[in-house]
Amino acid sequence: MTIELSSTTTENLVQTYMVANTPGYLYKHYRRMEALQELRKRYSPEELATFVEEVDTSPEASLEDVVKAYAATVALTLGDNSSAVAVVEGLRVERLAWVKRIVETWRSTFTITSKFVYRSEPKIGVKQNIRESKMTTFTFRGDGDD
Repeated sequence: MTIELSSTTTENLVQTYMVANTPGYLYKHYRRMEALQELRKRYSPEELATFVEEVDTSPEASLEDVVKAYAATVALTLGDNSSAVAVVEGLRVERLAWVKRIVETWRSTFTITSKFVYRSEPKIGVKQNIRESKMTTFTFRGDGDD
């Protein structure tokens, strides 16, 4: 499989990769590129993951292939996360070391949310019928000022 990008986009990806000193830098700057939004729209998460895995196992991967694989990894993290989570979690790479670090960076941006729903039916009832209850009378004695 191959990923088609314009020569300008590929050149921008390569330039960013060449100055990146960490996967976090690459992730941050690639996410800002509009071309990656288009990449995410044009290819399914499965297609992007397949491309990344093919580049990882290819003994003849070029610099452009590696850069596109990292771009595809970042593209997987864009948009609706729910559709990509399982695909990203299933990525199997050995040689493209920054793929794992990009995924870790992406995971660290997740916001933990929880939803708690409490449903209660209103209950109205008397535990004991007044007529059946024992009457208790309290008598208070004053101190003789009656």
